[in-house]
Amino acid sequence: TAGDVEAVIAALEYTIESAARYDVDERALGRELEQLGLPKEHADAVCKPYGKSREALREALLRGTMRVNALKDMSWSVTFTSDADYERALAVRLQLNTTAHGCLDVDVSEEKFRVLLGELKTVKALMDAESAA
Repeated sequence: TAGDVEAVIAALEYTIESAARYDVDERALGRELEQLGLPKEHADAVCKPYGKSREALREALLRGTMRVNALKDMSWSVTFTSDADYERALAVRLQLNTTAHGCLDVDVSEEKFRVLLGELKTVKALMDAESAA
């Protein structure tokens, strides 16, 4: 059916895009496609053009990746609110002034801010470890 064809195309697109993003060579991609049930000759038919255009695919994916524009200025504020039950809640507002998009406001709850802060610390530690290696 048409739905089955769309699902197969979406799965192939996702697999090929992920392979390019993580720099998987065509032999490994072929093995993965075969493990997913694609006959060897079909996997080979997918892998041949993938191998020829892998670098171009990677470059296209990098161009389409979300990029943070140059940050001109940043400010933040913390506000306390209370609801009808007098529950106090903390909210953090980040104001980012970028070169391309102007001022962007980001409002997050205390819980989400703590998660974001933890993830940023983890990423920084990974980047520091990578640059030291």
